[in-house]
Amino acid sequence: MGHAVLDWMVLHPAISTSVAAISVYILFNYVRQKHQPVLSSLKRPINAPNKLPLLGHTIPFTLDTPNFTTMLTKRFHGIPLRLRLLATDIVYLTSSEHVAALFRQSSEVTNRPYRKWVNSTFSVPKEFQNFFYADTTGISRTPLPGTDTKPENRVEYIMHSLLVEFLTGSRLQALAARFTLNMEDRLRKCGSVDADADTEHDCLYRFVKHSIFHSSVKALFGTGLFDIDPEFSTRFWDFEMGVPELGKGLPRFVYPSQHRARDACLETVRAWHENLDKKRTADPDLAARLSQQDYDDTFGSCIVKKRHAAFSRMDVMSIDVRAAEDFALIWGNANTTHATFWLIHAIVRSSSTLERFRFEIQKVEVRGEGGFTTYDVDALCAIPFVQSLYAETLRLYVCNIILRTPHSRTLSIDGWGVQKGEIVAAVTYPMHRDSSRFNTGSEKDPRPLDEFWAERFLVKSGVDRDGVEFSLKGSEDAWFPYGGGSSICPGRFFAKQEMLVTAALLIGNYDVVLASKEVEIDWRYFGTGVLGVKGKQPFQLRSRARL
Repeated sequence: MGHAVLDWMVLHPAISTSVAAISVYILFNYVRQKHQPVLSSLKRPINAPNKLPLLGHTIPFTLDTPNFTTMLTKRFHGIPLRLRLLATDIVYLTSSEHVAALFRQSSEVTNRPYRKWVNSTFSVPKEFQNFFYADTTGISRTPLPGTDTKPENRVEYIMHSLLVEFLTGSRLQALAARFTLNMEDRLRKCGSVDADADTEHDCLYRFVKHSIFHSSVKALFGTGLFDIDPEFSTRFWDFEMGVPELGKGLPRFVYPSQHRARDACLETVRAWHENLDKKRTADPDLAARLSQQDYDDTFGSCIVKKRHAAFSRMDVMSIDVRAAEDFALIWGNANTTHATFWLIHAIVRSSSTLERFRFEIQKVEVRGEGGFTTYDVDALCAIPFVQSLYAETLRLYVCNIILRTPHSRTLSIDGWGVQKGEIVAAVTYPMHRDSSRFNTGSEKDPRPLDEFWAERFLVKSGVDRDGVEFSLKGSEDAWFPYGGGSSICPGRFFAKQEMLVTAALLIGNYDVVLASKEVEIDWRYFGTGVLGVKGKQPFQLRSRARL
């Protein structure tokens, strides 16, 4: 049977990254644990129909996850279902009420199944995997009862708390400002200085992803990675294309090109760490002074410096571990890149949306050098129409499968019992298409949820001078692009600024003329966060400089 399953997975590479996370979890936990009895007052999730011998629901789940999910949601009206994937059951949540109930109990669950996917995708050394799993203290400041991990070895809490500290609130401002300056500098150079001349580009997605990668990686890690490998961005996106396959945890011979792309990136990050170690040894006083600065080109931003300092105090932290963990942090921005492309594409493909977007962002523009227009970022992110564009992009294109596991006791999700150790998979796809939770227009002007509508999150108001305001009212418990609870993505505020700043700087300074308005979605990324982009999108770039 093992060979048959392996052959089937090779022939059907459409499995998504979160599906892959579940698969890796299965490999590590093939023999099911004995579960504690469910309290008699709790209902058990219903077994989904059409389960095949041995394979269970694996084939329909992996071959066509979106339609399989939609079918189950409609047929069973969103009640929790039990799916069998090979030898492991998962509890499948597609109702916003049940997912909200799960997030309200964040202290009772862990995201360990997702961590197994991280290990597989980024080639995390085995010794650190064991070290990570030995830490059962949780992500809260206060360790969970009955745990005794040393404070410096609370790896999950340390990593999470540093992200929260530096990617939210006032500490985010410096990082966001560096990203904005990097993006301004890059976009100033990308087009023709002659406003009457066109610059031809072969792919809008390629243009966006390289622009964001350079700007964000330099803002976080400094310039050293690109000094070591000037083609690091190209190698990274070669790797990123193979993430849905690498996450399956299959041997190198099954996906050799994907493994080679990952090896090339890890080699660059490892060489960067070797260079940092040499600099610390050669001039420890200088390294100590730089460690106190918010940013420098060599050691990067404060969050990276604090991470590295924390790593140095942990019992298990080789250079290969540091390289893998930093590489995973670099990858964390890939979803923002996908989302930024979809936002820009939605704006420039519609003349009315484009016209209004430019009208709105003009209110917060700041004339820069040489006619290049910049923007007040805080004011930009507060414009109701711009916020609606942002929210609609994430509603339509974010397709998360959020994995959790109760760590200490049976969990009650609105009266449905999930036992300790069981995998819970919360799926945003059907929730983001729930007509009872989102604005669908009017009878005369219907706005289906499978289409982009720039004004979906605008409501009439006497507060705003334009008579509208941005609102998530009614959909706040169904709009989960970043997850929820205590494990909600701490980078969500930085991601929003990256998306809106990039769109404003590009569209405010250039005419982006698409050769075709149609773009194909790469459904392999279903479950990973933001849906991927297939093919190329040729376009012309013309400067709108107003001298």
